[in-house]
Amino acid sequence: MCSYYTNLPITVLLESSPSVFEVDTLINMYATCTNIMETLNKKLTLSLLTFNSKNLDSFHSYVVNANKNFLGKGCFLYYTPCKCAKEAALRGDFDLFKLALERHPKDSKVSINWEAIGINAASCGNMDILNMAISKDVDAFSIISGAAKGGQLEIFKESLKIKFEDSSVNRQRYCNFLLLKAGMGGCMDIIEILLDYGADDWSHLASGAAMSGNTKIFRFALDKGVKDWNHICIGIGSGNSLDLLQFLPSCHINWETIARGSCHNLELFKFAYEKINIIHNKNYFWKSISIQASSHGQLEVLKLALSHLLTCNRQILKITSLSSGNLEVIAYVKAYKEGVSLSR
Repeated sequence: MCSYYTNLPITVLLESSPSVFEVDTLINMYATCTNIMETLNKKLTLSLLTFNSKNLDSFHSYVVNANKNFLGKGCFLYYTPCKCAKEAALRGDFDLFKLALERHPKDSKVSINWEAIGINAASCGNMDILNMAISKDVDAFSIISGAAKGGQLEIFKESLKIKFEDSSVNRQRYCNFLLLKAGMGGCMDIIEILLDYGADDWSHLASGAAMSGNTKIFRFALDKGVKDWNHICIGIGSGNSLDLLQFLPSCHINWETIARGSCHNLELFKFAYEKINIIHNKNYFWKSISIQASSHGQLEVLKLALSHLLTCNRQILKITSLSSGNLEVIAYVKAYKEGVSLSR
């Protein structure tokens, strides 16, 4: 086998629109190799964002064949047409979205998550996909929150208007919850609409702005007065937004909370972890870190967390590792679950 294929991550080939020959070569190679962990690039995470309508069928065949071979080797490639449909909705790729739906088995036990599709379609503003989601009776809140997160003003206004036709809705409470998404989206017009309806949870707004690194909205929320500083610290960790700490009073900076929010980023997690003076509940802290690191596909953070735990919820780790799509993490959790001695 040509070393060109053995050393090149799958995602690189997909991004370059591979020929049928290239994909078939990958199928044959990976479906017959004896040690997937030596063959695959160590940092490979299967990213559905690299899929398009031209290579989905070939890659689907690859995954099916590979999973049959790897089933007994502690590895599993996490891919379904359902997941592909959600990602297609997020980027507004209608052709890929339709193809993913066509490839979804009619008798599948995994149902299409139309709520998630509605959120993603509203976020990117693709009306073709959004209208399909609406036809499946997607809850209006999913569409509104997606539009707020994506900064889609027109979709947001129209959906909110329809929702508020229901007089039983507590508008202030409803809009307060949406401030987090609006902070992430960064659209001041949407934020002002929520404020007009009485929204005043500035901690939600600040946390959302921190997740997206929006300094202007973050400072706007701080100036209005926040109460939940831990919520803001989680947003800072989640958004890799340590530069925003300069605007927080030092007495409200909680490094333990920032660390819990930064499990997706090894360097940021290490930085926050080293700043912690006292961990008040070590068992809870490290269990939380292990689950989040597993779901984000961060192997080194996961290893560090497990090294501090005598017991863990292995079933949850198994599920979250599969959702990450990171083959190294999946294999590590699988081995850990079966009691294999692991280097830490």
